[in-house]
Amino acid sequence: MRTRGGLVLLVGAAGVEAALVRTFAGRGTTWALLVHSLAGAGIALAVAAALGALRGRGGGSAVMWGVGGQIVALLPDLIFAFGGPPKQRWMDVFLGQLSFPLAPAPLLVALGVFLLGGWAWLATRIGRPIAGALLAAATAGLFFGALALAPALPTTVADLLAK
Repeated sequence: MRTRGGLVLLVGAAGVEAALVRTFAGRGTTWALLVHSLAGAGIALAVAAALGALRGRGGGSAVMWGVGGQIVALLPDLIFAFGGPPKQRWMDVFLGQLSFPLAPAPLLVALGVFLLGGWAWLATRIGRPIAGALLAAATAGLFFGALALAPALPTTVADLLAK
């Protein structure tokens, strides 16, 4: 039974991924999909690792956490893609939706966040909660450090034209 549930989970996740790729590629925004997906999944895996370290057991399903974090990070893009409002400052609540792409080397940082988050989850899963917690903290440090280095968002048309 457990194998069947895992297979259903993987097929469902693959379906979500295919729909996301189709939506973003159709709009020419595959780069945004990569940046937000990697960062969102990495942060979610780090959260799973931290929770697992606190509870003293594995971090749950990596697929569920990863896809969930990805959806959270992409939510403003999805809202916009399906007829919602254009990007607004409040959308930065969703893992730096507007600011993170302005950080230095956002794709490399997003890849680092994903790798660190994945290692944190794995460390917790194999019974190394301290290593998992430290890697989860490093994941958060990398992500929020990059956000701190991002330039301020323009607040007026003059700010926008000055860039």
